[in-house]
Amino acid sequence: MAMQIKKILKENQELPSLTLQTEMKLILVPDAQHFTPIETYYPIVFLESSETLSANLLDHVWFGDQSCVEICGIDKQKNYYVSRSLSNFTLKTRQKLEHVSRRFKALVITLSDRASRGEYDDLSGKYLKDALKKYFDSNGYNVYTDYELIGDDEKLLRSILTDYLKTGVDFIFTTGGTGIGPRDITVPIVQQFIHYELPGIMDLVRIKYGMQNPAAVLSRSLAGIVDKKIIFCLPGSLKAVKEYFSEIEKILLHAVFMLNAIDKHS
Repeated sequence: MAMQIKKILKENQELPSLTLQTEMKLILVPDAQHFTPIETYYPIVFLESSETLSANLLDHVWFGDQSCVEICGIDKQKNYYVSRSLSNFTLKTRQKLEHVSRRFKALVITLSDRASRGEYDDLSGKYLKDALKKYFDSNGYNVYTDYELIGDDEKLLRSILTDYLKTGVDFIFTTGGTGIGPRDITVPIVQQFIHYELPGIMDLVRIKYGMQNPAAVLSRSLAGIVDKKIIFCLPGSLKAVKEYFSEIEKILLHAVFMLNAIDKHS
């Protein structure tokens, strides 16, 4: 979509340019005709385009190749976006810009000696890939999901986690290895990477479904945070994966927004 800056206002004064610093906030107005004036200390940048801008939280608006702002608030009724600068740069009237939708990246790792040997199909990992796509599609986002099928191998799991956490991923879902058997190695390895746990979601699932199947409370299922990345360790059975994801999908994007300092309640 071809867009450019039509007008810049700061404290009711029209400016030819605006210098931004990292984390500085501004208001983007895609359609001045439908904009409801607001009282704000933030600069207001009016855009003009052949099409109406339709953005989601965490989308980027690029001004050239190296300068962009991130959408961190949306008011659909008053027709504006709150955004924050991700670097220091200067905006100018008539400057062209480009909207780039947020694309999430996920990794699904299935740990199963038998599935990795081809003795049976990995239904749980494939379900998670499909469920993630449906979830993000329904919320207006794109997601790309990598998939790894390995045996219960501590060294290989540690290597995969190290590589993906370095190269960039938003979510990691493991399935398998959360029980109390001698080959259930997933949780102790993942615990070496996470900075803190999110016990609530996993406790909820264990209690809720443990009322129907008492053995469910023996799962060491885990959720945790690494920087702004979320790791979920789920049991290996397809039934359990469906149960866990049915609860995780209720809070997944909300957790992402919280990690990125976006308060949807404000």
